[in-house]
Amino acid sequence: MGLPRTQVVTSSAIISTWATPRTTLRTGERGGSIFVSCSRQPSALPFSSRVHSRLKATTGANVSYHARMRARARARPRKSLGQHWLTDRAALRRIVDSMEIRDDETVIEIGAGTGLLTGLLAERATRLIAVELDERLASRLGERFAGCDNVAVLASDVLEISPGELLTAGGGSMPYVVVGNLPYFIGTAIVRQFLEATVRPRRLVVTLQAEVAESMTAPPGRMSYLGVEVQTLAMAKVLFRLAPRAFNPPPKVRSAVVRLDLLEPAEVEVDDRDAFLSLVRAGFAAPRKRLRNSLAVGLRITATEAAAILAEAQVDGDQRPANLSLGNWREVYFAYRQSVGRV
Repeated sequence: MGLPRTQVVTSSAIISTWATPRTTLRTGERGGSIFVSCSRQPSALPFSSRVHSRLKATTGANVSYHARMRARARARPRKSLGQHWLTDRAALRRIVDSMEIRDDETVIEIGAGTGLLTGLLAERATRLIAVELDERLASRLGERFAGCDNVAVLASDVLEISPGELLTAGGGSMPYVVVGNLPYFIGTAIVRQFLEATVRPRRLVVTLQAEVAESMTAPPGRMSYLGVEVQTLAMAKVLFRLAPRAFNPPPKVRSAVVRLDLLEPAEVEVDDRDAFLSLVRAGFAAPRKRLRNSLAVGLRITATEAAAILAEAQVDGDQRPANLSLGNWREVYFAYRQSVGRV
């Protein structure tokens, strides 16, 4: 039984849902049409001759399809949404391959855009939930995949709904994996949402600003608060980097694809994860200062008190916060908890 064409879920967000019949999906282009060729029921979305004539000069199958999809939706990349659509077919296939999708898994795609990655994912996923904030694009994606019941398109802001609600609205279930070309200005927030969710994915493969990806995966010596936070909860690895020309329009910053394999249990086992991360955040309050001074600023204690905590943890207070390993932070956390208990 397919999902209703429009569905309102009980949450802070309203999700428009286009449901589609289970098939093997293949994508391409033919003449003046965008089409999805399904094993049981192929469908075509013909263009008007006016739109087609405007696109005749476009070269390359990927770019041509992408441009036609944009024209069909009467959409241009919206700066306010941070839209830079990944159009490099080789990069898209590398992303799908790196996910290692299992038969029992639901795939959630964040920022489906014009559907190039969506089409590749739908060939492999038992259940695919494609999330797109831009309702014009989401509507066209719903039409494009209307012959494939393993795909649900949700018009929603992913930050306004929990991962569990996304799974329910899209007809998915646990376990699940996440993939997406994330808007640079909210990429970190989206990653945090899934890392900290009650219902967590097995893996995320996401495209981010290269600087952010490198911060997530940095070793001690170049560690940041973000790196500690991510590596506490997941094994993080930069898979490859992307040139601006891989996107439409090309961004002004470098990009990278990062894979996050969530850890169970977490890399750092503590009695209160939120309290641990709060302590780490305090330790990075003044990252260019010596650790004891930065910790003092973050915890609003004296440098002498901070030095005593670090001595108890057997961590050198003269180094900078970036030099600490996850194990070092764990010892600092327990030393701090003991010091609080003695007050």
